[in-house]
Amino acid sequence: MSSLGSARKRMRSVEKAPAPKFGLSATQQLIRLVHSKMGVIATTPPHPMKYPKHADKEKGSVWRGLCNRTACDDFPARHYNLGTYGYYCAPCAHAINRGNRQNPLCIGVDHSLSLEEMDQLYREQHERCLHERGQRR
Repeated sequence: MSSLGSARKRMRSVEKAPAPKFGLSATQQLIRLVHSKMGVIATTPPHPMKYPKHADKEKGSVWRGLCNRTACDDFPARHYNLGTYGYYCAPCAHAINRGNRQNPLCIGVDHSLSLEEMDQLYREQHERCLHERGQRR
């Protein structure tokens, strides 16, 4: 079994109820209430390259919001994925990074990233990967 598969088994089960066609799910409403009390707002729109595109535009797009992983509704999402341009909860971020500790895809961030910061982080990651490939040849 892959490390991601075993991490998924250890994670708590996710509610199987389908998301409502209109409006927000109970989980999303609760998170919005908690965020309003904490003063957390979506200051940056989702990156145009963010993957996947969710019905709820804030899922994975808000620092300390819902995890970007489709099968996960955990929060707070405080880890940023350099490849998907989305925020992830700690268990999902650690599972993603498990195979590559030297060049992790998910990094912990302490604020809501601007689109410019997201692009800069992506470029830096890309340059690191090119540099590593050059050293291995």
